[in-house]
Amino acid sequence: MSIDDIKETAKQLEEKMSNWRRTFHMNPELGFQEHKTSALVASELEKLGYEVKTGIGGTGVTGVIKGGEGKVIAIRADMDALEVIEANDVPYKSTVEGVMHACGHDGHTAALIGVAHILAKHKDKLKGTVKLIFQPAEESVTKDDEVLSGAKEMVKDGVLDAPTPDALIAAHIFAGDEYPLNQVIIFTDKVSSASDAAHITIKGKGGHGSTPHKCVDAIVVAAEVVTAIQTLRSRMIDPLQPVVLSVGTIHGGTRINVIADEVKMEVTIRSFDPEIQDQIEENLERLLKGITSAHGANYELIYMRGYPVGKNNPELVKMMTGIATEIVGEELVELADDPLTGSEDFWFLAKDAPGLFVGISGANPEKDMIYMNHHPRFDFDESILVTEAAVLSAFAIKYLEE
Repeated sequence: MSIDDIKETAKQLEEKMSNWRRTFHMNPELGFQEHKTSALVASELEKLGYEVKTGIGGTGVTGVIKGGEGKVIAIRADMDALEVIEANDVPYKSTVEGVMHACGHDGHTAALIGVAHILAKHKDKLKGTVKLIFQPAEESVTKDDEVLSGAKEMVKDGVLDAPTPDALIAAHIFAGDEYPLNQVIIFTDKVSSASDAAHITIKGKGGHGSTPHKCVDAIVVAAEVVTAIQTLRSRMIDPLQPVVLSVGTIHGGTRINVIADEVKMEVTIRSFDPEIQDQIEENLERLLKGITSAHGANYELIYMRGYPVGKNNPELVKMMTGIATEIVGEELVELADDPLTGSEDFWFLAKDAPGLFVGISGANPEKDMIYMNHHPRFDFDESILVTEAAVLSAFAIKYLEE
């Protein structure tokens, strides 16, 4: 089967993929709540004759299509939205208050349904088996002392069994103005960082705002902690090691004339080496102990390991480079040596088999589609759904032929 045949089939599906994407965008669902999304996905796969399983990892769906005897490749799309209030004024604006597809997962899901159509049309040309994985909760959900991940939960439910993939691939839509429209970004080595989360509670002694000397002000202690946390990166870690630490939330106090007895904060930590993760956790504990002790306060630290470091397989990188070049042209293929400091739970799926993760740019300044992922005005040019579906389909077909 030629690349031109795949591109032509993908182009014929453009309107359908746009409609699916807009349906998902208007009806966004948070992690592990993707009931309507997964129902639509399962319905489309069943119409095409796929072997469909639902309820994997909560709301996950898989569809398997078998051609001839051979290898197995899995293609993953994430389905969940974010707790973001949409600021776009478009006909397909979110109808769910406070929830928005601000990261392109609506596009990933629509494009993978497009892939399902392409593979079904050319089933007689498949030299092996393709497993499509529609995954919940890529954005993660924190429950008690654990970071829950849709990929991790699907693995627990046997998503990698019967059949077991020999390789796994995924694509992610990027926005912002860093890349031109339809550029395929192929990471040559490391792709994404590990992500850890620190939940910190500073415990002081409350009282009247007019008598601070009789209290232990948790807000003052917390302010010192926020400043000191930055020294973990600047003074306690090898400067050649990439690390990002950001205090994402901080809550404390009840009113102007009351000394706060407790402050809670959450910190995200991104790194690329398990030893660095250990160092950060150890030094954070030491900082908290020292600062709170100096003020006569106490603390509680819950440190949670999140998503693993992502690293592309070099053979899959080479194969994708050739395929993407045929589809979008050499000028729109970017080989990226530097990884993202964002994180991805795709790597729970690709833990024991070769994995490949690529980016596809949906930025279009002419349509004011220049806002980065997770922004309230995030949007992308829907023409990239054709590119994404063609790239993923062509890769799967080529991989099975090797």
